[in-house]
Amino acid sequence: MARSSFNIVETSGLAFKIDAYGKSNSSIDSNIWEDSISGAQTTFSFSTFDSSNGWDDNSLTLSGENNYAIINYCPISSSV
Repeated sequence: MARSSFNIVETSGLAFKIDAYGKSNSSIDSNIWEDSISGAQTTFSFSTFDSSNGWDDNSLTLSGENNYAIINYCPISSSV
């Protein structure tokens, strides 16, 4: 893979920020993934974090149709 000159920077004024950096299957909090701005939490459909479902190289890996994650954040209120 060739090195890219594309530069990604975080914008200011975020309403939601969720980050997988440093997450690990062996961490005591592997099942907690929380938005650092609003505190919105993620619900996982599985309870065992392993090589098929869990954290891998700073990203979330999901395998199989019954394994999913729900990020409990609604950017548009129901009152709109």
